Amino acid sequence: MTEREVRVIRNYVLKADIEEMEFYEELFDHIASSYEHRTDRNQHIEEHLSEVITPSFGGAAGIEDMVLAQKRLRRAKIYKHAAQHFFSFFTTVSGLAKSLLLITILYLLSILDNTNVFSTVSFTIFLLPAVAAYLMQWRFKAKCRASELPYKTSFTNRIIFLISIMLVGLFQGLPDILSRIIYGNRFSTLGYFEQYDFFILPLTFIFAIYSWVCLSLIQHRVQLKLNPNQ
Repeated sequence: MTEREVRVIRNYVLKADIEEMEFYEELFDHIASSYEHRTDRNQHIEEHLSEVITPSFGGAAGIEDMVLAQKRLRRAKIYKHAAQHFFSFFTTVSGLAKSLLLITILYLLSILDNTNVFSTVSFTIFLLPAVAAYLMQWRFKAKCRASELPYKTSFTNRIIFLISIMLVGLFQGLPDILSRIIYGNRFSTLGYFEQYDFFILPLTFIFAIYSWVCLSLIQHRVQLKLNPNQ
């Protein structure tokens, strides 16, 4: 394909308001493949878009519905993978071995609590996924800008970021917001549970597994594909 044809397809996809890498590339590749295998070799790219591509999707609304359907499928797949990984720590041999390793390390650290080592580790485990996911998002956007790509985000990375901040939001953010609305004062869930020593170790253990899952998702996140034609 010529540079002009690539540019026309690119503008067509962008006008469809598709900004995530996965769906941009999927639609771009579909259109490019359809155009390259067109029956009428005299058909220009603009004609192919208006006469073949748009009707095949059912217009702009059809493209939007297709993207929404793909988002639902991808979101469900990521959530399912994260849930399976989390519960594998309690249901598989390798997972139970990891759990035993974690609980042993955390227990040994709890013995050193006179130096606040355990509290520091607990707080770090609690926040680490959110920080790592934010850096992942920022790095991806920076690469997109540096390479002058037509998209600036990844749907997969966004879902992983949401999962990574979910624990902080549900465990710390939501109770604090509700407390300020109902009682008019701040509330720290972590501070509350620190009053009860028997809660700290199991909570930190759950946080550690959650963080392990999130960091694994971040490690295997979508990799940026640099395509100079797009």
